[in-house]
Amino acid sequence: MDDELDFSRWESAVGKLVMSLSRVEGELLLKYEQKLSRTKYFNADLRERLNKIEELYNSECGQNKYAYDLFNQIRSDTKFRNLVAHNPIFADISGEYLAFKISAANNKSINLNLAELEEKSQRIFNTCIEFSCLIRVWAKN
Repeated sequence: MDDELDFSRWESAVGKLVMSLSRVEGELLLKYEQKLSRTKYFNADLRERLNKIEELYNSECGQNKYAYDLFNQIRSDTKFRNLVAHNPIFADISGEYLAFKISAANNKSINLNLAELEEKSQRIFNTCIEFSCLIRVWAKN
């Protein structure tokens, strides 16, 4: 229970998640500036940006499972970030101990406790580093 009340851990996990995907958006912006235009970047949403950069990557580097899986994982992770960023943290008093959870406002079956958030945030952090490396290595070609 005490772990659930350690709000610095909540802040750290949420921050890691948001910052990781913000770095991905920065990589996309750099690639747009290099290959397309800054205006096109800001006229598209994140899904469209990812799709366009994936198309460019495939046309210049060829399709491969590693890149395909990374782009899809980033899409999935973005949905998770939206869940975390746009839903409240509730105190859950239904059990023996007080616990805090992020619960989706539109789907009560989605609950996320601190341990799950920390685990997913670390995995997303690692995925975003891999994605950044993919984009940066491509930039050198």
